[in-house]
Parts: sequence; C-alpha cells; structure tokens
Amino acid sequence: MCSWTYCVLLLLPLAAYAQIIHSIDRMSKSVALYPVLAERLESHLVEEENRIKRIRSHIEILKLENKKMNMSRKELEAEMAHPVRVYRFVSQFYSDIEDIRDSLDMSRISEELRETLSQLPSQKDYIDAVGAIARLQEVYKDEADFTRPQANNTIDVLTAEEVFDIGRTCSEMENYYGALNNLVRAKEMFEARNDTVQAMAAYDHLAFVMFEQENPDYALNYTYNLIDYYKDKDDEVLTRLQDNRKLYIEELGGEELANQSLSLSRPYNNEPLEQLPIYNKLCRGESVEV
Repeated sequence: MCSWTYCVLLLLPLAAYAQIIHSIDRMSKSVALYPVLAERLESHLVEEENRIKRIRSHIEILKLENKKMNMSRKELEAEMAHPVRVYRFVSQFYSDIEDIRDSLDMSRISEELRETLSQLPSQKDYIDAVGAIARLQEVYKDEADFTRPQANNTIDVLTAEEVFDIGRTCSEMENYYGALNNLVRAKEMFEARNDTVQAMAAYDHLAFVMFEQENPDYALNYTYNLIDYYKDKDDEVLTRLQDNRKLYIEELGGEELANQSLSLSRPYNNEPLEQLPIYNKLCRGESVEV
C-alpha cells in the first residue's frame, strides 16, 4: 500500500475522534449552562410578575379615577373651565397612559385594547395643553401668571415642578420665548424653597435655551453656576458642562471677551419680536393701526 493511501486511512478515524471530542465539549458546556438558564428564567419570571403587578395597580387606579370623574358633561365642562385644570388633567392622563404602555407587551395585546389606547390622550394632546398655557402667558402677561394665586382663584396655581415641566416642553417644541418665561420662573420658585437640585436642573435647561437664542454670555453664566455645583458630585455631567463652557467661550470670541460679556445683573429682554404686541392685541380682539 502506498504511503498516501495509508495516510488517508489513518486520518479517517482521527477526524471522527475529533468530532466526538467536539460534541462532548459542546455538551459539557451546555450542561454547565443549565443552572445559568434556570437563574435567568427566574429573573425573567420576577420581571413578568412585577409587570403584571403594575398592570393590576393601573386597573385599580383607573377604577378609582373613574369614580371621581363620573360626572355629567356639564360638570366636566365646568371642571375643565380653567387652562391649569386642563393641563393637569391631560398631563396626568398622558403620564398614566405612558406608564400603562410601558407595563404592556404591545406586540401581544388585543386589537380592542390597542384601539382603546389609541383614543386616549396622546403626546400631541399634552403638547397642545402646554402650548395653550404658554400662549396665554405671552398674550396676557401678568393676568395669566398661573404661578401666583389670583384674587378670585387661589386653587388653580401651578407648582414649581409644573412650571418647570411646561418650560422644558416649550424648549422641546422650540418655543424658546415660552421656555424662558417658565424656566426662569421655575428657577425662582425652586430657589425660594431652597431646592438646589431642582434649581440646577432649571439652570441646565436655561443654559441650552439661552444658547439657542444666541445669548452665549447668559448660557456661560448659567454653566459656571452648574460647574460650581457639580464639581464634586458627578464627573460625567461635569465633563459635559466643561465642554459646553469651551463652546460658549469660543462663540464669545475667546476667554478675554467672554469675561467682559459675563453679567447676570444685566436684565435679559425676553421680547421675541417687535411685532408681538400687535399680534397679542389681535389675539385679544383689540383694534390695531397698521
């Protein structure tokens, strides 16, 4: 027998043996994964049970809310007569619906449930409610200051958190005039109750809005305050703020010019357009000279 034929015959059992060894090795690894699989299934089961608990909790909340909101159309119209009440109603409803969506496996729900969810307040409804508050503030100024009790209404007063939420949403809508009005007021309200954490959140959003409004000097001022607060607290946030500081300084023409521009004592004129007073008069039904 030639040497080549002998080598082929010799290699055949070696290849088969290698395949057996590979199969044993794979089976050994599979067996070792059994307890890992059991542990991860247990974790998944806990997550599913928690998800079901959240759904049951939502069901109970909805039943309670239904009892409270079980009123006639006339009563509902009276309840929704104030823009702050509308905002709160839609905001809470939208938040609840989003929580419910997060608790559900949307790929497995029935068409009936999907259809019902689609008819409930959406993000658009929430944005419309925020926009209504912001527009009233623009047109009626102090008369529509819903952050302070009015002579005939001490109930429908926005909290600092609600004012901050409106300002943040206005920013996302690129309504920077409304964003500044509400974020500045939220900052004042947080500072008045010595809530530094929330005040810094308002500062952070204000820096962004000021920069978008082409006011890098104000953005830099707010950023210096933020850097001073976060320097010993959060390295990741601090890095972002330091990057923003460099950007604002560059926009101001360098370190020296930036230092000359810094002045929080200078009042900020938050009038977006010279045509706004005319527009506001038209919104109120007043006559104007063009």
